[in-house]
Amino acid sequence: MYVLMKNPNAYVDTSFMPHNQLRDLIHVARELGFIDRILFGTDTPILGRYLKSSLPRHLRARIAASKQIAGQDWKKISWENARRLLRGIRPSQ
Repeated sequence: MYVLMKNPNAYVDTSFMPHNQLRDLIHVARELGFIDRILFGTDTPILGRYLKSSLPRHLRARIAASKQIAGQDWKKISWENARRLLRGIRPSQ
């Protein structure tokens, strides 16, 4: 959140974030007004010897954890924020 506070043009994503901390990130971002600058990401190092079998399991867990994000927040994080960023439209904040 410090990066977002100090840099109005910065975005963060949920990559490398433990599943159980995703809910806390959303809560704090909503309180501070940064929900428009968070992008959903699944890129995380997968532990284990069998990458092929670990990847689908990891992605299923990541998506399941994301279901904890409610309504409009999920819509923004999952695709609206990325679409706006790629189109060069600044957040309304």
